[in-house]
Amino acid sequence: MGLRINQNIAALVAARALQAKQKALANSVEKLSTGQRVNSGADDPAGLVISENLRAQTDSLDRNIQSNQNKVNQLRTEDAKLGETFNQLHAIRDRALEALNTGATDQAARTANQTSARSSVDSVSRALRGVDTTDKGVDSSGLAEIGRSLEDIDLSTSDGAQQALDTVDSAIEELSTFRGNLGSHQTNTLEADIRRESVEAENLRASESAIRDTDFAETTVDFVKNRVLLEANVAALVQAKKSSQSALQIIKSSGVSSGESGSRGLLGIA
Repeated sequence: MGLRINQNIAALVAARALQAKQKALANSVEKLSTGQRVNSGADDPAGLVISENLRAQTDSLDRNIQSNQNKVNQLRTEDAKLGETFNQLHAIRDRALEALNTGATDQAARTANQTSARSSVDSVSRALRGVDTTDKGVDSSGLAEIGRSLEDIDLSTSDGAQQALDTVDSAIEELSTFRGNLGSHQTNTLEADIRRESVEAENLRASESAIRDTDFAETTVDFVKNRVLLEANVAALVQAKKSSQSALQIIKSSGVSSGESGSRGLLGIA
C-alpha cells in the first residue's frame, strides 16, 4: 500500500467510525438515563406509533375504572343510608305491634306510639328522598312512593295499627328488593367491570413496556461495547493522523542520506 498525503483515507475512515460510535454511545446513555428504548420517532417509528396507541387505550381504561369505582363508592353510601332506613322501619313496626296489643296499651300509650312512629316516618321519607342511584345503573324512582305510602300511618286505633303494620311490611319488602338490586349491580356489574378493565389495562401496559422501555441488561452491554470501541477508534484516529507525518520523516531521511548540496537543492534550501 502506497503512502499518500493529499488524502489520508485511513484517518477519514477512523473519523467516520469514531462519529458512529459517539452517536451509538450517546444513544445508549439516553436509553439508560430515561429508562426508555424509544425516546423519539427516529429510534423506532413503528414502535412509537404502536406504543402511543396502547397508551391511549390504557388511559381510556383508567378513566373507566375510576368512574366505575366512584359509582361503587356512591352506591355504598346509598346502601348505608338504606341500612339506617331499615332500622327506622323496624321501629315503626314495633310501635304498630304495641298499638295492636289493646289489652296492654291504653290511649296515652297509643298516642306516644303514634308520635314515635311519625318521627320515624319523617326520617324514612327524608332518607328515601335523598337516595338517587338512577344515574349509577339502578332505578330509584320508586323510593319516593314508598316514603309517601308511610305518611298516612295512624296508630291511634287497632285497625289503623293493623293497616300500618301491613304498610310497613310492604315497604320493608320493597326496600329489601331494591337493596338487593343495588348490591347485585355493584358486585356483578361495576366491580366486575373494574376487575376486567384492570386486567386489560395491565396487559396493555405490559405490551407498551415491552415496546418502549429500556432493557437494562442489553443496553448496558451495548454501552460498554460502544465505550470500548469509541476509545479504540480514538486511538486508531491518532495513529492514522501520524501516517501523514511519516511522509515528512521519509523526506527528511532522504535529505540526510544524500549529498548535502543535492538534498538542499531537492528541498529548495539555499
